[in-house]
Formats: sequence, structure tokens, C-alpha cells
Amino acid sequence: MVSRETVLDESGVYSVFPNKLFKNFAKGTSLKQLTADAAALFLCVAANKSKSNIFLLFKNEKAAYSFYLLAVGLGPDQFLFYPTPDLSEKVPGFNIESERYREETLIKLAEDNRFYVCVASHTSFKEKNISISASSGLSSMSVGPGDNIDRDDVINRLYSWGFKKTDTVAEPKDFAWRGDILDIFPIYFRRPVRVVFNFDQVENIFIFDPATQLTTKTIAKLNIKGFSSVAPVDDYINIINYAYSSIVVDFVHHSDGVVLNHGSGGKMENIECLPIHYKGRLLTKRISQMRGETLNALDNLYIVGNENEKDLLCDEFRGATWISGNIQKGFVSHPFKIGVIASSDLLNEKRSVQKWTPTSSKHHKSLALNDISSLGVGDYVVHRLFGVGVFLGLTIQNGSSGTRESVEIKYANNARVFVSIEKMDLIHRYVGSKKDPVVSSLGSKKWLSDVSKTRKAVRLVAKELIELYANKKKKRLFQYSPENDLDGALSRSFPFVETLDQKRAINEVLSDMDKEVPVDRLVCGDVGFGKTEVALRAIMKSVLSKKQSVFLCPTTILADQHFITCTERLGPLGIKIGLLSRFKTKNEQQKILALLQKREIDVLIGTHRILSQDVVIPELGLLVVDEEHRFGVSHKEKIRSMKQQVDVLTLSATPIPRTLQQSLVGIRDVSLIQTPPKSRKPIETTVRYFDWDTICTYIERELSRGGQVYFLHNRVDGLSFLTHKLQDAFPRVVVENIHGQMSSKELESKILSFFSGGIDILACTTIIESGLDVTNANCIIVNDAQNFGLSQLYQIRGRVGRGQNQAHCLLLVPRKQLEQRAHHRLKTLEQYTSLGSGYDISMKDLEIRGAGSLFGYKQSGHISSVGFEMYCDLLKSEVDLVMENSGDVRFPNIVFSEDALINESYIENPAQRLEFYNRFSRAKTTDDMLKIKHELSDRFGGLPVETKNLLFIADARVLFKNTSVSKLSINGDGLVLVLDDIGPYLSLGKLFSAFDSFSHVENVSHAFGKTKSGKLSVSFSAAGIVASMRLLLKCSRLFLAKKNE
Repeated sequence: MVSRETVLDESGVYSVFPNKLFKNFAKGTSLKQLTADAAALFLCVAANKSKSNIFLLFKNEKAAYSFYLLAVGLGPDQFLFYPTPDLSEKVPGFNIESERYREETLIKLAEDNRFYVCVASHTSFKEKNISISASSGLSSMSVGPGDNIDRDDVINRLYSWGFKKTDTVAEPKDFAWRGDILDIFPIYFRRPVRVVFNFDQVENIFIFDPATQLTTKTIAKLNIKGFSSVAPVDDYINIINYAYSSIVVDFVHHSDGVVLNHGSGGKMENIECLPIHYKGRLLTKRISQMRGETLNALDNLYIVGNENEKDLLCDEFRGATWISGNIQKGFVSHPFKIGVIASSDLLNEKRSVQKWTPTSSKHHKSLALNDISSLGVGDYVVHRLFGVGVFLGLTIQNGSSGTRESVEIKYANNARVFVSIEKMDLIHRYVGSKKDPVVSSLGSKKWLSDVSKTRKAVRLVAKELIELYANKKKKRLFQYSPENDLDGALSRSFPFVETLDQKRAINEVLSDMDKEVPVDRLVCGDVGFGKTEVALRAIMKSVLSKKQSVFLCPTTILADQHFITCTERLGPLGIKIGLLSRFKTKNEQQKILALLQKREIDVLIGTHRILSQDVVIPELGLLVVDEEHRFGVSHKEKIRSMKQQVDVLTLSATPIPRTLQQSLVGIRDVSLIQTPPKSRKPIETTVRYFDWDTICTYIERELSRGGQVYFLHNRVDGLSFLTHKLQDAFPRVVVENIHGQMSSKELESKILSFFSGGIDILACTTIIESGLDVTNANCIIVNDAQNFGLSQLYQIRGRVGRGQNQAHCLLLVPRKQLEQRAHHRLKTLEQYTSLGSGYDISMKDLEIRGAGSLFGYKQSGHISSVGFEMYCDLLKSEVDLVMENSGDVRFPNIVFSEDALINESYIENPAQRLEFYNRFSRAKTTDDMLKIKHELSDRFGGLPVETKNLLFIADARVLFKNTSVSKLSINGDGLVLVLDDIGPYLSLGKLFSAFDSFSHVENVSHAFGKTKSGKLSVSFSAAGIVASMRLLLKCSRLFLAKKNE
């Protein structure tokens, strides 16, 4: 088969259809029997062929948006979406999607010699809400390297376009000007832009990542447009009048396909596009089907897909023309003898394209407990030597060794401590269960007493952890059997394509089971990312080795879910499964326990009922714990005792900090599943004021597509009223409510009814937080969302989005100013719409809500006394001590005669300065320092002298880490090193010899001496501070020598 020569259109997409069809369409011919994908491919080229904008009208906004999401994967710069204006009252700082789409459309339709396909509903097109003088208020700004720019003109232009000045650009319509750096985030750009100046001349232009603030790509020129505010007018026009010359087409769905209808009573041409339906799941069968049934009748074949699939598929379909992009389903048109294969459909990988969601950053900025950049004046901090104090911000201090910026902390009786930048690793944010901890008194022994008590308590925890670790290092009393055909049958029955992360997690768990020591692994992945599948593979291996497995769940609902899954997947392979929960009667429970003791149950699934004394599992080999953070303290103690005897697999989307801490100290292995399944789309998350009209809109949209809705209200007393209110608003659907105070039978009955589709709207409490996977439920509404913790909100939102439909999460808040931490939580959730962020969210949640009773009732008091990070550090040091790890890191004290700080003129925002000071003080390697240097120059421009000095001090600190040098003094006359011992040299003679050789090579003089305390000192002479600094960096090589020198 030979493909005809095709011409690449101006849009960058091949003309799949013949030119005559485009000419007829431009003259008014309507087209029928297309597929949605065929229509997208046709329209992508048609606008440029006709030299006219095309307005594509849909019956409602939902249909318009669905087509837009399909089409934008093919031509991201060719299609526009024009929603109806969002007139609802917005919560400040949230929800600007609608505004971004509308402004992008108005700006792009005003361009000369560019033509677009604008997608919208009939209502949106007809509404006259654009000022008749709008186009006169549109202005542009073009910037390129070498251009001379007037700063005031740029700032005035941005203000006139409605931009606001900020310290850091993270949101659309923000701008920041820092020294020679201008950051701008145009509302219709996917990512913000950074312009680097050399005085008034443009030097470079970059795209940057708002999450990391680091540049990602260089661009040759920046062209941005905006609407200046104009005087109010009485006359308004619609979008079609605004764009002047245009073709208006109705997009109509019929039973035999899609019609692009001009509505002019003109000709109608039948394209006869038929969607390609694959009969098998295996790729080889799909390819054979395409070759056998389809290709013989075609002259031209096209494949639409990603470039990385090109080699694979072009080898299979020689002569096919490759089109870069994404459509959902392939099609054939026999009249035109063309076929189009969608690679995503052929490979069984459903893909979604989100317009405003930036691509994942290569530089992942992890969230850490020791991040103090978000400290505000008045927040509590912990200084390791002086205790809990109040943070008062950064302050300038002038001394004999130059100007420095220090952290000021207030203690009891108005006492002050000033912490220098190089000692900032001694302080951290207070995170504990007490909202207002007791402020320490300087000179008092109470802080030392608190630390001492905590250290003693920590020893007990460390001992427990070490015992757990020691148990894990003991040989298992049995070995698992190798995988066989049944394992293969289980993996083949998995209805999805395994992601790379999931495959890695499965291999890591199975590899652990093949070792002689017991398994203790945490599998952390987002809700619906396939953690259960990892557990099933481990359970299968355990059962094949004649061992019993337990699947422990925090709720009866989740236990039901896993029972259904295990029955479907393991049941056909002859594995016997039992369920033990409060939904079972006493007689049923006794029967299960008897079968268990007789070894007639291979897998027992259940709640904390499994932890009861009467549950005897004679051949227990594997314990799987799901959502560990949902269990209470007493249950955790029982789980802990069970863990000592068996292999343990813990599954969690948001692991509790205890498990995080265990992984930090190396007690437990972690597998992260951060790749979403190909068919899953980010959940569209919106924060709104409580409003019944908004609620009804969300529910109507979901019900209209045959879906189901969760309405979460976490107060049992108000649940009945809301249920009646929802029933009155939607009298034709089934509305029910569930909560934890219901009887077991009623609760189970309603849950299973919702699962099977018998209930349309389920009003509920957080009992659904860990619940059944209802793929048909793709809308969740959460009332009083500001009252929930971040991990909890994340889990709740994960109830939806489990199918292929776009899921929606509406977070409702009261009409009052949100408390800062609540706003922070909701904003974090809105930003983390991309899936796979649960691991980071649990760290962020700890930072926002405080540590709480994390280690059980025995330890919470000590955490409150010294703060969570200090507690964890004490624990780590105890574990290191027992494990004989050299955990201590020593840094020299540095005295530098020049100014060393980050000036306000370089970084104006104190929080940002604090962030970099914190990172300087915690840098451990030269690589850490290089990253900080790169980020500073990238974000803020060339480094001033005093900031270079600060970097020098941090560099010296890292270079002389863990050496015998305890103090460094650097000034314009030279430098002095004070040594604690003669390491790494074996004798004084060898040390003297090394220094003599160094001085000879560098052509400098040196002298040995003694300090008042009797320590050995070495002084070098130098001509000026720069020479002293260079000499010190070279001198560090003397202390990296091997011990045998």
C-alpha cells in the first residue's frame, strides 16, 4: 500500500480530506456522517483553507467543552473555547478558568491573518456581553533580545491590563520586577514568562515553571496582548459580530454520526465516516484486525499519535502518514478511501489534554518539614539550644565582621536571640499538637529538661523500631514458591495497562518476597493508581506458597470494596476469600472464623474486627494494611504486634508521618506510584461560596450524563434537612443519606444500592472517605470544606474520577473571610489537581495542621514540648547510635570580614530571603550549592557582591564539613585555620610537610601557632579579600587527603 503525497497545512496538521471538500464547505456545503474525531481533523485545517474563523455551535456548554478537549489534543493553538461568563460570586484567589478561556478567545480572534475554530454553546455565541469598543481597548507589547524598554511604560501597560504586582509570579495576571528580571503571567498563557534585562536592554526571554520558579525554555520573542479598561458603554455585541468575517456551523449529533450544518439550506455531502472498533485487548490482535479488515479497501492511511510511538507503529503500517497529536478514536471513510488510526485507541491508552494544566516539572520541588520560608511574624519556632520562641523576622546586624542579616527570636521576659545565617539549621518551625506552646525562658533549665525527657522517651520508640528492624532481619521460617502459570493468569486478567511505576512496585514487592528476610514495604500511590493490584500480586504469591493472607481495612465500606475486587480477580483462580466486618451477623462471623482455623480460607478481608483475640490465623504469611492513617492508636498497637511475625505490605495515598518517618530512618522500604493510569483525568476542583444555584448546576450536569453524585456534609444533625432539600430540588431521582450512626444492615444496604446505581444522589458524612469505587459517580460536593484537613480532602476527592469521564469536585465555603491555614489547604488542593501528589500532600498537611498525636498517646506530649522536627531528629540520632551510623555532621565556625547577605534591593520579599538563607544553612554538598546559585541567578539575575560573599561562606562551610578544621577566619590580610586535631594526617610531620608543599605551589607564606585554648592554628598571608577567598577554597584540598598520607 502506498500513501499519496500530502501537504502540511499552515495549522501544522495534514489535510486528510481532499481539497475539493474544503472548498465546498467554505461555499456553504454541510457535511454529514462524520465522527467527532473526523470533524476535529477536518476543522483543524478548514479555518486556514477558508481564510476565515469558524464558529462551531453546540446545544450546551458541556457538549462544547467535551469536543474542545478532544480537538485541543490535535491543534492546541487552533481551537478556542468560549464559555458563558461566570457571573457567580467568586471566593477571592480561586477559579479563573472561565475568564482565561474568554480572554484568550477575544485576544486571538482580533489577530490579523490568523484563523481559528471557536467552540461554544448557542447561548454563549448569542449573548451580547462584549463592549462594542472592546477591540479599541486591545493593545499589544512585543519584546525581543536587544530591544530597549522603558520600565515605567511596561509597568503602566501591565497595570492598565489588570495585572497585579507581586513578589513571586504564580497566578495568571501577576507580574513581578526584581532588579533586572521581569516575570509576567499573561492570562491566556499556559506558563509565565521571564524577561532578563541588562539595564534597559532585553538580554534573554524564558518560559518558567511557576512551581519551582526555574526557567525551562528559551523563546526568541514575546508578544502579549491585553484589554485596557474602557469607559462604560450602553452598546454590546456578541462574539460573532466581534470577529467580523466568519463561518457559523452547527455541530449536531445524529444516530449515524456528526453533522457540520451550515443551516443555509444548501448542499449536504455524506462523508460516511465509520469509527474503528477493536475486538481484542491485545495489541497484536488489534494490528492484525486493522491489516485484515480495513487496509485492503483504502488508498491512504494516517496515524495520529505522539512522536515517541512513531517508530513502533510506522514499522507495523508501512506507507502510513504520521500526524503528530491526539484523537480518541480512529475512523475510515470508504468514499474517500482513507483511514485514520488513533494510536491511543490502538494501544488502549486513553489520554486527556488539559489546556491550563502545566506539564510536570522535571525539577520536582519536594515539600519538607524544615522549610521555614513560609514563617510569619508571630509564628512559633524551635531553637535546638534555647527552646520554643516567637519568630520576629529578619533583622540587619552590623558588626566588626561586616553586615549580616539574622533571624530574630523572642523568648519569655522579652529576651532576644539573633541567629546568624550559617547557624539557621538550628531552628525550625514548631509543629506539634499544641496551638500555643509555652515559650521558653533563656537561662532556664526547663528546655534542657524537656529535651532530656524527650530523649528518654525517644529511646523507647527507637528501641521498638530497632527491634522491628531486627525482626525483619531475621530469616523467615519459610520460603515463598516461585511464580507459576496462575500468577500469569492473574496479571493477564488485569483490565488496565500497568504503568511504569506500578510495574516497578509489583516487581519490588515480589523481589522482597523472594528474599530470606520478611517484607516490610510501604506502597504509596494516589487513590485509584493501582495499589490494590500490587497487593493482589503479593497475595497470589502467598496463597501459592500455602500461606494465608489478611487484607486489613479501616472501614466496612472499604472492606466490602476489596472483597468484591478479590472475589472478581482471585475467585476464578480457585482462591477462597472470607469477609469479616460488623456487616456480618454473629453466626456468619463464627462460621468464617471456623473456616479460617481449618485453613479453608486463603484470604481474609476485614476491618479491625480481625484484630480481636478470637481471630486465629494458623498459617498467616502476609498482612496487607490499607489506609494505615485511618486506624486508631489501640488498633495500631495490635497491628504493630502482628507485624513482628509476618510479611507486611502497607498501602496508602497519604501515609501518616509515622510511616514517612520510618522510611526516613531506613526502617521501611517505600514504593511510590506517581504515574496516573492513562485513562484518568485530573479532577476539576472548584472552590465556591455556598449557593444552591451552583449546587444544582453541578448536580444537573452530572445527572444529565447518567452519573451519580456525592454530597458530603459532615454533621449528622443537618444531614436529614439537606437530604429533603435535595429531594425537593430533584424530585425525579433517588436521594438517600448515610452516616456512621446507622445500623449495619441499613448502611450496607444503601451503600450497595449506590454501588449498583439504585441511588442517584448520596448525602453523606466522611464515612465515604475510604469507600466503594463507583466509576459512575464523577461529581462530589463538599460542604464546609474549610473544616477538613488536606489529607482528608484529598482522600474525599479521590472518590470520584475513577472512570473515563471528566470528574468534578465542588468545595463549598461560607461567605466569610477564610482563615489563613484553611485558604492554604484549599489552594494546595486546587493546585494539586494533577494526580499522583498524595505523598507530597501528606507532608504539606503536616506542615499546615500541626503534627497532632502521630506516634500514639505515649509520645504526643513530648512532641508538643520540643516540636515534631526536633523529636524526629532526636529519634534519628538514637537510631543512628544503635545502628552505629555516623549521623553527626560537623561544620566549622566561619568569621568573614566583609558584608555577606541578600540585600533587599536584590530580593525584596523577606520570606524569599529567609527561604534561601535556610537552604544555605542546610546545604550539605557542593551540588546543593550549585543548585542554589543557579536558582538565584535564574530567578533574580546577576549576584551582587555581598550575596556572592554569602555564597562563598556557604561554599566554605560545605568544603570543610566533617574535617579537623573547627574555625575559619578570612579577611583582607589572609586567613587563619583552627584545627581540632591533625586529621587526616597520621603525624604532625606529615601535616607540616603538606602545608609547606601547598605554600610553595601557591607562592604564599604560612605560619603555625596556638590558640588560647591550646588548639593548633595555621595562618596564610594574602593580598586582599578576593585573594584570601581563592586561597581558602584551594586550601580545602589539604583536608580531603587520605588517612595514609
